Amino acid sequence: MASFCIIQNFKSRETFMWVGRNVEEGKWFESGPEEFKGMNDFVKVLESSDDPELLLKEIGSLWGNDE
Repeated sequence: MASFCIIQNFKSRETFMWVGRNVEEGKWFESGPEEFKGMNDFVKVLESSDDPELLLKEIGSLWGNDE
């Protein structure tokens, strides 16, 4: 089962997101201040979702097809 973690630093306006099954199969994604508003909006959508894991899987499959 995939897992995720999002850490937002409101002072530095950075966001760090972990996506993966474990240390070997996961990855940290970092976004800077210029992307903070969009990432904060994304977090709000996840927080209000009935099934945030399913939402992330759907987004991931869309990103995977965007080659």
